[in-house]
Amino acid sequence: MFYRISRLVVRSPMSLRRARPEEREVVLVSRSSFPPAHPSTRGVIELMAGVGFPGARVLDLGCGSGVLGLCALALGAAAVVGCDIFLKPLRETAKNLRANPLLGPFYLFKGSTEAIDGRFDVILANLPLPVQAEKAKGYPRLLAPSGRLILSGFSDADRPGLEADLAAGGFKILHRTFMEDSAQALAGGGSSTWAALSAILGGD
Repeated sequence: MFYRISRLVVRSPMSLRRARPEEREVVLVSRSSFPPAHPSTRGVIELMAGVGFPGARVLDLGCGSGVLGLCALALGAAAVVGCDIFLKPLRETAKNLRANPLLGPFYLFKGSTEAIDGRFDVILANLPLPVQAEKAKGYPRLLAPSGRLILSGFSDADRPGLEADLAAGGFKILHRTFMEDSAQALAGGGSSTWAALSAILGGD
């Protein structure tokens, strides 16, 4: 496995290819439901590459394999807190943390936003639409002033409704990116276009 997404490389330990000197690298030994090849994962990482992470405190919500949080550390985040409601993804993330010991502190716990009492500079969430809709009202409580969301896990057809929910909570949409899912299109499984977006809390 080897994926180059903007200035980040995500690869398996068995890959013979390596990052270029100007790139940052994340090694994944374990993958979950939204692997790096999935359009929504790629969309979030593409948006992350355009955000300033140095010194940021980051929440990786529904961390899965931990790939988003690890990419945040590779981009300069000071620390990442990752959470998931299931033990299996947390175990997968822990394996990947051991494969990237030099990236920085990444703390894990079993649970969700209801168990968090703190504020973050960036929230990363690659989650299905029903979960995003449920969490939208709670995002402002978890973000520092001018904090950012980077979200995916939903189709472009569902994006406007989620954006309306975010706007009601005081968010301004900054960027959007769209990713075609050729496998889903061939299977006739509904919308084949995934969306990812970034938003800022309190944007004018």
